[in-house]
Amino acid sequence: SIGLTFGRHQNAFTSFNQTTYILELPDADESTIDKGMLFLSDVAFGLSLLPDQIDEERGVILEEKRTRLGAQQRVQETFFKELAPGSTFGERLPIGTEEAIGSVDQGDFRQYVDTWYVPSNMTLIVVADADPSMVVEGIKENFARGEAVDRPADLEIGVTPYEGLRAVVITDPELRDAQVQIIGLREPMPAVTTVERLRESLVESLASSVFNRRLSKKVNEGEMLMLGGGAFAADLFDALRLSMIVSSGRPDAWKAMLEESAAELRRARLHGFTSREIDDARKGLIAQAERAAESEGTLPARAILGQFNEAVATGATLTSSAQDLELVRELVPTITDEEVSERFLDLYDDQKLTVFVTIPESEEAPTERELLAIAEEALSVSPEAELDEERPTELMAEAPVPGKVKELARHEATDVWSAWMDNGVRVHVREMDYRKDTAAITITLAGGRILESQATKGITDVAALALSRPATRGLSSTNVRDLMTGNKANVFGYASEDAVQLTVSGNPADFEKALQLAHLLLTEPVIEQAALDQWREAQKQAIEQRDTVPQAKLQELLRETTSPAGEVRMLPLSMDDVERVTLDEAQNWLDFTVQHAPIEVSVVGDIDKERALELLEMYI
Repeated sequence: SIGLTFGRHQNAFTSFNQTTYILELPDADESTIDKGMLFLSDVAFGLSLLPDQIDEERGVILEEKRTRLGAQQRVQETFFKELAPGSTFGERLPIGTEEAIGSVDQGDFRQYVDTWYVPSNMTLIVVADADPSMVVEGIKENFARGEAVDRPADLEIGVTPYEGLRAVVITDPELRDAQVQIIGLREPMPAVTTVERLRESLVESLASSVFNRRLSKKVNEGEMLMLGGGAFAADLFDALRLSMIVSSGRPDAWKAMLEESAAELRRARLHGFTSREIDDARKGLIAQAERAAESEGTLPARAILGQFNEAVATGATLTSSAQDLELVRELVPTITDEEVSERFLDLYDDQKLTVFVTIPESEEAPTERELLAIAEEALSVSPEAELDEERPTELMAEAPVPGKVKELARHEATDVWSAWMDNGVRVHVREMDYRKDTAAITITLAGGRILESQATKGITDVAALALSRPATRGLSSTNVRDLMTGNKANVFGYASEDAVQLTVSGNPADFEKALQLAHLLLTEPVIEQAALDQWREAQKQAIEQRDTVPQAKLQELLRETTSPAGEVRMLPLSMDDVERVTLDEAQNWLDFTVQHAPIEVSVVGDIDKERALELLEMYI
């Protein structure tokens, strides 16, 4: 009656440790909120659980489970079973087994609801532009009917920390890539409820961040065969603590990927991190907290709801982004280099762990005994310490000669200001504070895949690598990343059917540095060889995957069917296309595009019009 649709405004999800029902309401009027409360209170205390409805839903859930049964789902189910042997963690995925789905009846559901759907086990979260007292009255009126009982005890799942080195090989005939995971498992950490625990979590974040930046640099510079990788440590569903190093790449490179991951793990454990590496991570962590505090006041209700739900699910103290920022600014400078290196040593063990290798099913797949021997050798190496290299200290030595805006005019109906620049660039500016301290600039160069032929198919995507992994004639992508660390405005580029686009987004206070980078990418962009090599491998895997994923095959056939005879621009890339594109050809295509393509710039957000035009005059 208030215009909601199932799946978009009314939804629910089930995880290992929570079931959550969500309503997105069209307004914050008292009557609307009351209807939402009535619905949710019926979910909480008024479910009828009729046998015919259970049987009807049984078929829906079975169908959902079966549609997931691709390679990734099969691999995930095996992974969870092997992750914590002897526990129920891998035996009870949220969607259930076919046997359970087919056999549970009304009595089972009633027992489950009577046990877990009780007020002491529920949290109601409301995010609304409304008077809190009105909301509280609605809660009292709709949720007072639940019977007060003790909170049910969590079920024991039997997770046992690792005591030695294990090896697990997971194969599937439909896989087309490889993944290597080095995983440590232990009891979960206490929730972040004190300043001391927050400080510990910040040390952990820094330890993983420094390692990830180091790994990213080596991947981007072509020093590794893996196509991507990283480390993270986190509690899963308040049941177990994971610390893992993950890498992905070609199936035939799994052994090299394991050796690369193990070598970097050992390097960090033996030698720790440099002061400059840790300082870069500190800047990034503080900038992230600053950005969250700046944007919190105008976040969508759904985003705030998610933050609250995460805190409730983990047991963490609920804090605002402003409080977090205050604490981050206070605590991060007190964290020493030694603490970060020592925390990595504790988090990422090199003995009490399990090595997972996930690859396509083939005769070349190792046995678990063979993998264990390879892992033991890889985890016994003693690489040298990482050394800091000389690096640039600025994006631009001097500012470019600015241009001039002319023919500035306002369109009254939309409040958009439009102008021409004296170099032919078209500009539009729309001031709006819907999202505080947030704006976006889109720089569109006409062109894209529409200009390709059979001989040049794929060249647009390769050219755009210089924008998605920004690099210039004077700065490598690693240099750019380091120089942009701590900046609260991001630059990203990509290609589409009829354009090449650069976007600048974030806090307008940091747009100047971001637009300096945009200027360099519009005047001297460079495609790195490593970026092309990794793009080529990723595309080959995607092409092979099209034969095993029904949705991907459908998209391929759809494009083939709707393309006129002889028209290749709409067709997906082939292996020949991927192999044909050369670095020199793509660089020439990119240089021609940035020098000759018509450019249109749109600026929208919480930025003063005069300031926006001043920046565009200088850098565009």
